[in-house]
Amino acid sequence: MVLKVVVPADFGIENLHCDFHNNVVFKLGEGEDIRANSLILSYHSSVFVRLFVELNQSVLEMDDFSKESVKSFLEALYSGEIQLDRNLFRDVSRV
Repeated sequence: MVLKVVVPADFGIENLHCDFHNNVVFKLGEGEDIRANSLILSYHSSVFVRLFVELNQSVLEMDDFSKESVKSFLEALYSGEIQLDRNLFRDVSRV
């Protein structure tokens, strides 16, 4: 069964740091966490749909990635735009 994810038109980058909407935790190698919204992530990737819906995961281990690269990846998903510095490109493309 393919699940279609619909994101409200007014749900964007301003919600990236919203405690209420951020129900997923990315655990980073530096002992830091970044929170995100499963709806936004699922909209952009069937991998996330499987993680959240089928496997019921809400905590994702991302200890191979820097905070800056995960943050850039999430900002791109939320805004539809990506701005990378040359040093982050390789790391973000692996996320």
